[in-house]
Parts: sequence; structure tokens; C-alpha cells
Amino acid sequence: MKGARFREDRLQGGQDFAQAGADARRSIRPNRPIQPKGARIAQIARRHFMPGSDSTTTRICGKLKVCSSAAFPCCWQNRFPCSLPGVHAMWQRFTSVSKSPGTVAARVWLVVAIALFAICLPARVLSQEDPRTGPARQIEALFRAERAQAVASGAITKTCPELIERADALAVRAAQALQAGKLTDAQSLFMRARFSLPSLPTRLPAGISRFLGESRPRHADAVLCMAFHPAGTTVASGCRDGSVRIWEVPTGREQLQLQAHQGEVKALVFSPDGKMLLTAGDDREVLLWDLAKQAVISKFAGHQEPINALAISRDGTLIATGGGDRKLRLYNRADGKLLHDLPGHGLPINGVSFSPDGKWVASACADLRLRIFDTATGGVKLAVPQFQGNQYGVVFLADSRTVALAGARPNRVLLIDTQDGSVRGSLEGHTEAVTGLSLSADNKRLATISDDRTARIYSVPEGKPLMLQALEDVPRALAISPDGTRLATGGLDRQVRWWELASTDQSRPLAGGGDGKTWCVAPLSGGLIVTGGQDGKLRLLRGEDGSLAKESSPSGGPITCIVSVEGSPSWLALGSADGNIRLADSATLEVKKTLASGHSSPISALAIDPASGLIASGDIQGRIIFWKLGEAKPALTLAALQGPVTALAFAGEGIYLAASTNDPVVRLYEVSSGKAVRSLMGSGCPVVSLVGLPKGNRLVAGCVDGLALVWNLDQAEGTPGAFKGHTQGATRVDLMPLTALACRSDGKLVASAGADRVVRLWDPATLEEWKALSGAGGWITGLAFDARGGQLAAVTAGGLARAWDLESSREQIQGLGHNREVKAMTYSPDGKILASTSQDQTTRLWDVASGRSLLVLDGVAAPSLAFGPGGKQLLVSGPERFLSRYSLPDGRPISRQPLGPGGLPNAMAVQGPKKRAVVWLGEGNLESWPLEGAGQREIWRLQEGSGQVSCLALSGTGLVVALGQRGGTVALFSLADQPVRQGMDLQAHQGPVLDASLDTPGGRLATADREGIAVWDVAGKRALVRIPTTGREVTFTLCLSPDGSLLASIGKDSVVRLHDSTTGKLLKSWAFPAPGLAEKPALRSLAFSPDGSQLAIGSAEGWICQADTK
Repeated sequence: MKGARFREDRLQGGQDFAQAGADARRSIRPNRPIQPKGARIAQIARRHFMPGSDSTTTRICGKLKVCSSAAFPCCWQNRFPCSLPGVHAMWQRFTSVSKSPGTVAARVWLVVAIALFAICLPARVLSQEDPRTGPARQIEALFRAERAQAVASGAITKTCPELIERADALAVRAAQALQAGKLTDAQSLFMRARFSLPSLPTRLPAGISRFLGESRPRHADAVLCMAFHPAGTTVASGCRDGSVRIWEVPTGREQLQLQAHQGEVKALVFSPDGKMLLTAGDDREVLLWDLAKQAVISKFAGHQEPINALAISRDGTLIATGGGDRKLRLYNRADGKLLHDLPGHGLPINGVSFSPDGKWVASACADLRLRIFDTATGGVKLAVPQFQGNQYGVVFLADSRTVALAGARPNRVLLIDTQDGSVRGSLEGHTEAVTGLSLSADNKRLATISDDRTARIYSVPEGKPLMLQALEDVPRALAISPDGTRLATGGLDRQVRWWELASTDQSRPLAGGGDGKTWCVAPLSGGLIVTGGQDGKLRLLRGEDGSLAKESSPSGGPITCIVSVEGSPSWLALGSADGNIRLADSATLEVKKTLASGHSSPISALAIDPASGLIASGDIQGRIIFWKLGEAKPALTLAALQGPVTALAFAGEGIYLAASTNDPVVRLYEVSSGKAVRSLMGSGCPVVSLVGLPKGNRLVAGCVDGLALVWNLDQAEGTPGAFKGHTQGATRVDLMPLTALACRSDGKLVASAGADRVVRLWDPATLEEWKALSGAGGWITGLAFDARGGQLAAVTAGGLARAWDLESSREQIQGLGHNREVKAMTYSPDGKILASTSQDQTTRLWDVASGRSLLVLDGVAAPSLAFGPGGKQLLVSGPERFLSRYSLPDGRPISRQPLGPGGLPNAMAVQGPKKRAVVWLGEGNLESWPLEGAGQREIWRLQEGSGQVSCLALSGTGLVVALGQRGGTVALFSLADQPVRQGMDLQAHQGPVLDASLDTPGGRLATADREGIAVWDVAGKRALVRIPTTGREVTFTLCLSPDGSLLASIGKDSVVRLHDSTTGKLLKSWAFPAPGLAEKPALRSLAFSPDGSQLAIGSAEGWICQADTK
């Protein structure tokens, strides 16, 4: 066949197309051979219609389908239906006319057919989206639906506008990432967008016009227990205040709040079908909740002390409880009947667990014994001592022959054989007591928490460490999702947090890895990474997706090491197998200079001091040479070491060069002279990696035994600190060499890795581990942080190159607003700004109209706030006993004046006309400070016997102060000039005065005790009205409106009541969910706007509500 040679097994359509091209060419010159144009047509046929060709279309599909009506290959099998009728008809027309050689029509129709095919078919290809985008599209659809729901519920208009703005911005970035093919980034961003959507708390009362802050997974007190729903879609958390909340995963929206117990909730668990929830706590009862009805349907009583542990069998028929009364009790869930009361425990029981088949129940007890009982007979199967400290949790593994037992001394999890009590294995890594554990429903992952403020994930039964997560506070609760993909934790910081375990450990591949190609890696600015290796090629990679940006092939053979120098321009120093050092432009990868005549053997180590531009190089013969950037000849050559140079690092801010060879000694050289000044002895094993911290005088060395040693070079002698994260489970026979070290640019985070294939991130100052990253795929030989410190790249001995996004490993979505109790609030004189201060050590300013956060003063927290004259200053007095002033709106500090001795400065007011601030210091003391000019501080002693003062109130003008006392009286003072007692004290109540409030002029006073509230005319010293309170209505705090006409109060039942202060008539009330502990309402503070139309309500959780009073 002329024109092109095709194998006989090719598709007939391709043969016909190629033959048509040849015929078309011959129709013009029938006696001449095929010319290039005809050959090109044949090539088009071969590319587009022959399986296995290199065309884009064939690579996507690999198969072609021939239409039965004509020899036109118009579609791929099962992917592109034959829907190009116009092209099909033209093909038929062409085949009919081309039977007559010599017709011009044949050529015309061929050109038209090819043109239309080239236009139409690629459009069909592009219209079919990559199926891998499916997961991201699903999350996007959920985001769109949840956003529409937020609009419909009014959450968007009632919450801070930053929330929806942040969610929409993340969704835009996610869509851009999806369009660019960055599927992992798209999924992560869409997930974060879902989490950022605003939501309102459940059971929020009507009449709330604005919600400041976020309804994020947070309790008002410590989180003590957690459990995942069997479907993994929600997580329940129990709190010290007696409440239980159920949160949607992964959005964090509150779905349900239950006021469960009168005291701490210490244990909870879902029923196997997910329809019910069991809770237990300090009130010695187990409650069975119907979640659909939100009601208790059964109670299990009998314990004489708080219940610490709770479990339900997998078939849902048995319930086990363990408590402080040292008893393990088994109940029939259906009828609540007590089946067994199992004694024998010497101290409180901290954990219980059923075997998968329900035949056995295990208990972890503070008496240091693990016990296993027969659930049918109540007989003891096993009772063995374990641990030298407390036992905190127990769980059966899938085979029922092994239990995991958590405890202290040793601080680990032991795997115990249930037949004989022998230790089958140990899960190590925690440095303090292991206080909780949770097993995924698929029995593949075990999660643990510890007093060392970390959570760890292990594979079971192998016991292999999979993940470490550093926590911000001491954890007290954890739960792992049924499929093992999410971890939830809670603790003393009141937060409920969870992590996507799959994404935490996920690394992405970098281009050019594999087949032993990649040996070394270095960071560049702009999120770029450069790698080199055996094939002698330099590859410039985009860190965000690992794609190849540029590639070059400098001479010199394999590239053995790389260091980068940021500047203008930025440089790369390349160590090569030929013994030369090449300097390349990091933007173009073009070699600009070669530093030769120094080494006669392959370069084994490089280091660079960015400040001085000095390069140090070492080779396998032990020679070390200094080079000055820009000079071709060596600046200094050191005496050769007895062995290959394994690592080099500048340290002490460029003063020293540290070098190691195949011995346990790290040698320090003075850079200016090249003199050996010091030898650092390590663990007795050879040092194989070094890094100097960029700030300070610390040097880190990686050893063959898996230790990372940290020296402080300011100390002449001393044992180095040792990070032991890589030595878990290792022995002297099974060493774990640390062949790679890197330090983040701020010097606060070190990455180490080696033979254990795990990258560990840790603090060089405290030696505490922050996170462990897996997924490298081999023995790690090189590490590099990017310039921002947000990404980490690694290369392995097998040539694989991987990268992790460290920022996404952290909790990305930071909460908006306070996250602890709101202690005090006040409105600006014009009512446009609300100031709030919290136990979270922040003071915030909010725009009242929009709810937008205007200013955050970190580290500024106080029980009292006040705006200065005209609202141009904010005054804060706090427990550190300073009166601080800040200018508004920028928050710039103006002054910070020390207060005198006394108690907590928990009240303050501004005397507008006098332009002075009055601060109550406790112990009967008041201080008056000038806000302008050079006036002097005045100190006033109001009364003796101030230990009887139970509360106080300052008028809005700062001219009247009322002191409520434990005897039920109220003392009134005028502060117009010097403090003057206003006649006899008011005998306001029979019991202690719980709280008091004055209106702005100081003419009306409200007081409260356990029996009720009284409103007083200050001038006439007579009661205007008394409002009785009973039970949990007892007043927690009071607030009079500025004009004195309205009275707001918070009861211990967490209900805000608004009364007419003259008649006592109840005008409005807002009932919030009340916690189980009677002495701790969910709400803590109140403030009226200047016109009294808005009431701000501060909560124990940190959020603030604005309610309409009119």
C-alpha cells in the first residue's frame, strides 16, 4: 500500500482514510509518488484513528468504534455516542465522489471533513469532565445546598458578615482549584467553605436580632466524653456543666442540645442503630434518650457514686456501667433489669468494654487490675495486675482474644491476651499518662489521648504508629469515626475538634520521582521546589500540586546535593558526582559558574550561609572547602577528616561550621579562620545529618540510632537534648538512622526523617513533637521547607519525591469572636459600637448595625470596660491591676497606669463632665484617674469593714456608687466631689445582696437576693416594686437601662427576663438552654444600648446575642 504502511490488524476506518488521502493526491498527479501533503493526511489518519498511537484522543480512550453505516470512526466505546451527523454525512459524500479519481470534489470534501472533525471532536472531548472530580463536585453540591439553607434560616443576616464572606471566598478558590485540576486542594477548600458557613445555635429563642461570634463546636465548660454516631455523620460530646450536644460532621453545626444531668457528664455512647443515646455522670443515673423525640425513655439507677464508664454491646441488648462506688453493673437494655452487680474492684472503675460477641465485659480500674467477666454468669474470667499507675480505658479488639488497656507508668497502651493476661504488645510514644482510647468500627485504627497534650493513631493489631496530633490543651475525651477517617477530641479548653485523618497523612507526589532519579531537594520562594538526582537533571516543581515547571540538564553527571540562596537573583549550588560545584540561576536553572579544582571525588555534603554568601562543601574523601559566592577559587580548605563527610551545617548565626563523618563526633570550625574549636559528643552513634537553627545558637544532629540531638552552642559543656520520636519500638539491633533534617525559617519547627519512613515535626526548644507525617514511601534522605514554612518536601532512597501541606494539617478555620465566657460589655455613647471582654484574654469591638468585628485587642481582658468621652477611647481595667487606655478606632495604646492595692478592679465608669475614670478596687477602695491633662490620681476609702461587700454598682455618669452587702443592706455614696455617704443604708433584703445595678443618672437602683428583685428610688430611698423569684429563677445578674425604665435580669435557669422597672410587669423573656449545674447559668453578662432599644447578652461559651427590647 502506498502513502503509509499500516499493519493488517488496524481498523478499517483508518485504512480507508489513509487510502483516501493517497487517492486525493494521485487525482491531481496520477503518475507521481505521494508528496508530503498526502503523507501528512496519512499521518493524521494514523494519529487519530489507530489504537496505540500518540494522539491526545487515543491516549484518553485507547479504543475506537467504527460506525456501522460507514467507515467513519466517530466515537469512543461507551463514551462518545455517534452524534456528529453533519460530519458523518460529509464522509459518506466523500466516499461516494472519491470513487472517481481525478475529481476535484474528492479533495474538497476531504478537507472539509477533516476541518469539521478537528473542530467538533475536541469539543466533545473537553465537554466530558474527568471522573476524578466526582468527590470534589459532591462536596461543592453540599456547600451550595447548605448555603441556601443558611439563607433560608436567616443565619446569614443574623450572624457576622465575615462568616459568609469567608465561606464564599473559600468556595471561589475551590472552584479555581477544580478548574485547574488540583483535585485535592479543591476538596479541602470546599470542605473548609462548608465549615465556614454561618449557623445559629439550636433552641435559640425568638426575638434575637443579631448573633455575634460563632456557633462552633464549643461548650461552656470542659468536654469530658465523646462518641461518634454509627453512621459517622455526627459526634456527641458531654460537658462538665451537665449538657450534651450533638454536632454535624464535618460542618461543625450544632444539631441538638440536651440538658442531661445534674452534674458532670462523664460517659456517653450511641446505640448500635444510632437511634438512641446513653449518657451517665455525677448524678449516678444512666439516661437512655430517644434522639428523634429528644426525650429520656428509660433510666438505669443503682450506683452510689458518680458513673465514670459506660458501654453497650454490639447487638444493643446489654449495658455495662462502672463507677466510683467500685461496682460494675450489667443491665438488660430492653426492660432496665439489673442482670449482674459485679464487685471485687478495689478503687473506682474508669473504663468498660464488651467483646464483639458480647460474651465478655472488661473493666479498667484504678486498683491497677484488668478484669474480664462472663456476661452470662457474672463469673470472673481474668483478673491480672497491669501498670504501676492508674488504668484509664479498655477496649476489646476484633478477635476478642486481645484487649487494649491504657494507663500510666508505663505511659502507653498494652495489648493483653484475654486468655492468660500476658502482654502481647505495646503501643508506645506518649510521654505522660494515656487517659483515653477509641477503636474504629472497622477494627483497623486505635486512637489514644494523653496528658502530654497529644493524640495518636495506631494500626491494630500490628501496633504501627500512623499519626500524631499535637493538641492545644490537655485532652479529656476522644472518639474515632466508624470508618477510621476522622478523629474528634475535647478537653479542658472546652473546644470540640476533629481532623480528617486521611488528609492529615496524605502526601502528594512530585514530578520526576521514582526509578531512583531523585536524590536531593531544596526550597525556593514562591512555593517552588527544586530536585536533583541520578539522571543529572534539575527539576523546578510547583509545590502546590507537584507539577513540573521547568527542567534542565547541567553537565557533571548525577547531582548529589543542592542548597538554595534567596536573593536577587536567587541561586542554586549543586554538588555533583564529578567533584565540581555548579552555581545555577534558580529561575532559569541555567548554570552560570562552575567551582572546579577543589574536590577530586564526588561531593557528599553542601551548606551555605545566606548572610555571608559562604558555601561549604565536603566530599567522600573527607575534604572540606569554603567558597565565596561569586569567586571561582576556594577561599579556605580544611584538614581532611578520617572518612567521608556525611553532613555540613552553618551554626551560631554563621560563626561556626559543623561537620560530621562516620563517627559519633560533630566537629565545630570557626568560619573566619577555619580552626577546629570544639568537638561535640553525641549518643555514641555516627551522625548522618545536621542543621543549624537560623535564629539562636542551636545545632541539631541526626544519628544512626534514631535520636535527634540538640546542642546549645552558648553552653561550653553539657549533655545535648534529645528528641526521641523516631526511636519508638527501635532497638540497637533495629536502628533508625535520621538521614534528613530541615528547619523552618523561623527556627521554631524542625522536621526529621530517615529509615522509619515517617517525617516528624517538633519544637527544638521543648523537644515536643507536633505532628507525624506518613506517606513518603521509602527511606527518607532529604527534606526541605518552603520559604513560607507551609509546605514540606521529601525525597527517598528509592527516588520518590513527595510533599505535604503543613498549613492544612493545622486547624485552618479560626473561630470568629470569643471562645470563653464574656465577662463584661458596654455600648459606645452613640450606640454604634459594642465592646466586649472575655475570659479568652481578648477584648473586641463590634459594629452594632452589621455585626462586623471591628477590632481585636489580644491579651487584653478585664472584668470592667468603659468608653471615654465621645467614644474616642476605650478604657480597660483588669486583673493585672492596670488602667489601660486605647485610642479608637485603631486600638493604639495611649497609656497604662498601675492601680493601687486592693481586690479585683471589677467596676469602672467615666465621669463625663469631669473627664475622669472611676475604678473600684475592692477592699473599700476607689481610684479616680484623669483622662486628659496632667491631673493627679485620687484614692478614696469608702468604708471600713469592706469584707462585707457582696456586690457594687456604678452609675453611668460615675457620680453614684452603690455597695451591696452580705447583711442585705446597700450603702450609697455620691462622688460629685469627694465621696459622701448618702444618709442611712438601705435595708434592701433579708439575705446577701447578689447583684445591683444603677441607671445612668444614678436615680434608680435595682438589687436582688435569693427571694427576689427590688427596684428603688435612690433620692427617696423607697422601693418602687418588688419582683419575687423562686427556684432556678434566682437572679444571677441585673442590668437597668440607661434611663432606668427597663430592668433586665439573668436567672440561674438561663432565662433573660425584661421587666418594666416601675410596675414590675414582665415585658419579654428569652429562654436559652440551661446547663445541668444550677449554679452556672449559660449566660453571664448584660448591657443596654444608650436608647434602651437593644439588649446585649453575653454567654459562658463566648457568643453574644442582641435582642430587641421594643
